[in-house]
Amino acid sequence: DLLNEGMRASLDGFSKPALALSGGLDSSLALTAWCDVRGKEAPLDTFTICPEPDWDGRTAPHRFGDERPHVEALLEHYPAIRPHWLDTRGLALDDKLDAIIMMSHGAPRNAMHVQWSAALHDAAKDQGCDVLIMASFSNFTLSFDGDGMLPSLMRSGRWRTLAREINAVKGANSFARTWMARAVMPL
Repeated sequence: DLLNEGMRASLDGFSKPALALSGGLDSSLALTAWCDVRGKEAPLDTFTICPEPDWDGRTAPHRFGDERPHVEALLEHYPAIRPHWLDTRGLALDDKLDAIIMMSHGAPRNAMHVQWSAALHDAAKDQGCDVLIMASFSNFTLSFDGDGMLPSLMRSGRWRTLAREINAVKGANSFARTWMARAVMPL
């Protein structure tokens, strides 16, 4: 109910909304809220960043570097969606950073995505969209993975809980490596 209420408020006063759609949970939930609010058959332009053609395919564990296959699978269930696939080839990491800082009165939280954000907004504007819904802040709320918890446990001396959590997240890494990388170094 709260997600749908937030979507209604985000759409209020706009006639041609768009959605930045990744293959992740957050924007998928935003798409679901769109459908709950406007109906599954309501047309919607979506914009997805794709890797450059010469991308070598390497990704970190438990991540995916190409959103497109995940978005295409999702779109099979939403026939009214009009997908737009964007490539940021040639854009510098700080593309339009000056304008973003000026408009927001501060530096962006994740500067590595500045060129993606600018490309998404530009593409939506080129399609005549008057608002671009982005689920980016839900990465720090809805799907937050607890990053930062390990240093907090260490600072507070909660050693047993710290050890249990390190064992739960270390994967193929050693306990010592995970402890150093995720509990000590962030301090």
